[in-house]
Amino acid sequence: GSSGTSGTSPTGTTRYYGAFTSNVTQTNPVANVARAFSADTTEYSGGVILSANTRFVVQNAGVYNIQFSAQLQQLNNADSAISIWFRKSGTDIPRSNTELSIDKNQGGASKLVAAWNIVESFTANQYIEIMWSSPDTGMEILWQTAGTGPTRPVTPSIIVTVTQV
Repeated sequence: GSSGTSGTSPTGTTRYYGAFTSNVTQTNPVANVARAFSADTTEYSGGVILSANTRFVVQNAGVYNIQFSAQLQQLNNADSAISIWFRKSGTDIPRSNTELSIDKNQGGASKLVAAWNIVESFTANQYIEIMWSSPDTGMEILWQTAGTGPTRPVTPSIIVTVTQV
């Protein structure tokens, strides 16, 4: 726009967003229990906040794209599975589950990255949780320290972004 001292028009549309990460490994001490991915760091926030470490709260009504990546690690040398799905304000979102497996032929401490997104409509103050479950107590969501040789940043166990579309 051309109005105002900044050259931007006050009539533009505000888009809300949030970006969050976790700096801890998330374990599975009991098999076949639904758990929510947890985050402990807010990277950016404008109208989307983190609550109780597992709830990504949309403060303004609208349609949002929820994206995540999670670094999975299977510690046992056995076939292993994990289910990951979305839950909105305490209710599982239909048709949002995906199941992944790590083949025992990959060896112990095998890693895999799960990453996908969903678009969902929200009213003000509804929240999204990203749920997971595994029959294998050796399945975890892995956080890793910064690396050397070459130098590289920390690997969060999860990265979650919520952006209004």
